[in-house]
Amino acid sequence: MTTKYRDMIFLLQFGVQLLMYATPVVYPSSEIPNAAAKALSWNPLGPIFEMARYGLLGAGEVSMTSIAYTVCFAAVATLVSALVFDQVQRTAMDTI
Repeated sequence: MTTKYRDMIFLLQFGVQLLMYATPVVYPSSEIPNAAAKALSWNPLGPIFEMARYGLLGAGEVSMTSIAYTVCFAAVATLVSALVFDQVQRTAMDTI
């Protein structure tokens, strides 16, 4: 989509940066207040970093539901991306 809409790249960069601030990289998710924890639980990158923290430091919380959510999110995102790419690939070279 960034080949057709050139400004989309700026929106994507901002979204990725926003997700990185919302991902518990430096701080454990157990230190997040309850009000913000519900909103941050939708972040699919959170369980990946929690697993890494648990594996490396032995601290953190790992639940199978959060890992299943991350895997399902990745599968759905891959499927949607493949479908969009299949629709757009015919005209992508025309817009480049």
